[in-house]
Amino acid sequence: DVARAWEAALDEAKTPRTRKVKMRTAIVMSAGYGGPFDIYLRLVRLGLGGSHAGGRQFMSWVHQNDFVRAVRWLIDHRFTDGSLGGHSFGNLFIMAMADITGNFEHALRESGRVLAVRGAIIPSTLHDVTLVASVNGSMVEGESKIPKQNAPISQVFLKPDNAELNPEAAMAIMNAEVIVIGPGSLYTSILPNLMVPGMMHAIKASPALKVFVVNVASQHGETDNFNVSDYLRVLADHVEQLPLDFIVVNSNLNHMPTGGQSQVIFDFQEAQRMEPRARFIAADVVNTRIPSHHDPEKLSKVLIKRVWEA
Repeated sequence: DVARAWEAALDEAKTPRTRKVKMRTAIVMSAGYGGPFDIYLRLVRLGLGGSHAGGRQFMSWVHQNDFVRAVRWLIDHRFTDGSLGGHSFGNLFIMAMADITGNFEHALRESGRVLAVRGAIIPSTLHDVTLVASVNGSMVEGESKIPKQNAPISQVFLKPDNAELNPEAAMAIMNAEVIVIGPGSLYTSILPNLMVPGMMHAIKASPALKVFVVNVASQHGETDNFNVSDYLRVLADHVEQLPLDFIVVNSNLNHMPTGGQSQVIFDFQEAQRMEPRARFIAADVVNTRIPSHHDPEKLSKVLIKRVWEA
């Protein structure tokens, strides 16, 4: 899993800049019509950090012993049929905990205790928000409904638009040494968190290195046939001047996704035109067994050796 891969890569690097894990922080968002958004942001303190996964998967990264591997599999399980089709057990677990505790923030804390999580999971906002998308001139509400429209997404926004950044999230961002944005669902995971009022100000003010990890494959209903420059264009259309230091893209195109998705192609000239100040890192980060996903160990090593030690 990603956190252990990161720690192993740090041990392998053995440089004065590598230090033992002190804190991992994941920032997530809750939303109506579909449960928690995936994590878009992994914050790294004292040389540590994550890479890719959804909000439920962050918890499965950081279990402390092999006894709870069964819990990992349970959290990652996604229902395929019936009224629960498309939902993961992990999301349903957090939603149930939120109903019991009365709010999403308490639900995350209690879930962490129940599941023996190391690290912190912090809501990006404490306000109840719903994700809304403009699709073919119509407004579609709800993170889980938007990709089902099977049509190009013009814009996404939060409703209401006056939600505020959670002060605890702002503090975590300011104390981070590396901020990793993505990979994940562009419109329904990454952008909603970036659009929380105050989020961009906190990211810009943070002294941390800022890294954007581009997906290795497209996502049906969101980023069909997207190249790297398309991801950067959508980011620029939704958030003003995201200050990226590094952009990680996959260079290994020998493994086609098995779910019918297209590979995300690195169109260097157009991507560089979109982000002339960032340093692009093209590396083999694809999971050869599941080519629509990143390989945690490969990605962790790239983040350490070509970002953290750069």
